[in-house]
Formats: sequence, structure tokens, C-alpha cells
Amino acid sequence: MSLPRTLALVEAALVGSTELDDAIATALGTASAPYSQSLDAAMMLVPKGWTIAQLAQRTDGRGRAVGWIADLYRPDLAVLPDAPARLMSTAALALTTASLRAYIDRSRPARAA
Repeated sequence: MSLPRTLALVEAALVGSTELDDAIATALGTASAPYSQSLDAAMMLVPKGWTIAQLAQRTDGRGRAVGWIADLYRPDLAVLPDAPARLMSTAALALTTASLRAYIDRSRPARAA
């Protein structure tokens, strides 16, 4: 399965699952791990050379949690990927989504300045 298709599956997920984790592993050519279910496993997906810019829980302004967002960036470029962080139901899904976006971003040709 392609990275963009796998990203779409992760973004549509309300909870992590073994099936989702297997799809992620297949798309990235890695061993399966609970990427969508465990923050520790999701951290293993952060591409080399990238770092976590933000991993935060959002609230509705009344103290109720409404989801998680994550953004990665490359310190050598000092820019965030084009796509804004997507609100996800868990920290693991948010970080997995950000990591897959980074893999897709780094596979695109460089833009002229």
C-alpha cells in the first residue's frame, strides 16, 4: 500500500489497531509494531533527521479534551511540512500521522527557492 493511502487510513481512524499497524509497516517496509496504539512505538516512526516540533492535547476551551495534534520538522530546514497538523483521537495516531506526512514530504522533489 502506498504512503498516501496509508496516511488516509490513519487519518480516518478513531482508534489504533493491529490491521492499521500492519498497513503502516508494509508501506514503510518495516517490522510491524503497535505504531497506532502506542506512543513509544509511534516515536520510532519519526524519520531520521526530523524532530518533534509539537505534540499536544487540544481542549474545547472548557477543559474537555477534543484530540491530539503533532508536527515534525527538520532542523536543517527550520520549516514545518506544508500540511497543518490534523486533530487525532490519540497521541499515537497524531504522531503516526505527522511521521507519515514527513515521509511523504521527504519523498517529493525539492522546490526551487
